[in-house]
Amino acid sequence: MPVHKLRSSLILESGDTLFNPQVFYRKFGEFNHSKDNVILYCHTLLGGVDLLADDKCWFIGPGKFLDTSHYCVLAFSNLGTPFGSSSPITYAIDQCSHSPLAFPLITIRDSVRAHLQVLHDLGVQSIYCVTGGSFGGFTVYTFITESPNLFRNAIVFQSDIKVSVFSIAAFALSKDLITSDPVWAQGNYQPEHISQMSSIQRVLSLNRLCQVSCQRFDASLTDSYPSWLNSLSAQYVDNVGRASNWILKPSLWPRMDPNCLMVTLTSSSLFNLSFSYPDLQDRWSCLTANVFHIPCEEDVEYYPSKAKAIHSLMAESGVNTYFYSTSSLEAHGSFLTDPKSMIGAFDFIQPLMQL
Repeated sequence: MPVHKLRSSLILESGDTLFNPQVFYRKFGEFNHSKDNVILYCHTLLGGVDLLADDKCWFIGPGKFLDTSHYCVLAFSNLGTPFGSSSPITYAIDQCSHSPLAFPLITIRDSVRAHLQVLHDLGVQSIYCVTGGSFGGFTVYTFITESPNLFRNAIVFQSDIKVSVFSIAAFALSKDLITSDPVWAQGNYQPEHISQMSSIQRVLSLNRLCQVSCQRFDASLTDSYPSWLNSLSAQYVDNVGRASNWILKPSLWPRMDPNCLMVTLTSSSLFNLSFSYPDLQDRWSCLTANVFHIPCEEDVEYYPSKAKAIHSLMAESGVNTYFYSTSSLEAHGSFLTDPKSMIGAFDFIQPLMQL
């Protein structure tokens, strides 16, 4: 599995230095002769880069929307995540540090700059499409702003150029849950202890609760709960309607390395494209890509009016920009979990994409 070692230390947006940086990535499909058939997929907050093994990446593969029999799909792991790029897991080993918390503050711009070095080293000088949603959408917007001449198309699902205050609040609570867990042990837990951390279950439950619409919960969970009348005999400490009904499977917990998760939550909480790029609209005026903004009507985090505002800002800068809103009770993340809701969007996008 490819781990690319960067040629030198990475000077971070904070002014700190990331020593011995490495980027883990996966490649699906093959480069053509000129290496201009590349599609770059940017993963979500909790998602990894093993795209063909992830049933949520239903639109990636031979004959699919992101067709790996025709295009070369690359997926880079962001810095700080537990998927092989430089992170608290790798850093404690590389730096002979006894504390994984020595890993420096990482922003999405830092990850993008590292990924651009890998693309350069791979000999990729033109990218057919960069795409991603939510946290991955933050990464897409950063890519096209950092390197406006590299991309021919960019597709952003359910995202924004600034993290929502709603998300910041949820992420702050998530980090509090982790750091107050005694098993976390000031960040010095062992990997085998992760499955014992009740905070991970709560963080994943909170993440799910913040994403899905109220109607979706009503439709799927109400009938499985005992009625209120049948619960009158329960003590007040009992959890009627347990969170375990909607969390991710415990088998996925090891992927949620707590220290890496806190790095990623912080990267997302700090995301503000205008702050990182004060010359944002000047950069956008150089964009060569068609940019597609695809929100979801039911999304309470990144609702359509936010995407519409970005679409308008880009249009003012002369960008070839397009807007299409979907509808799904799966709400935030529905581009992964509700394929039917995306049919219209993909039909809209395909004939407009630059070849």
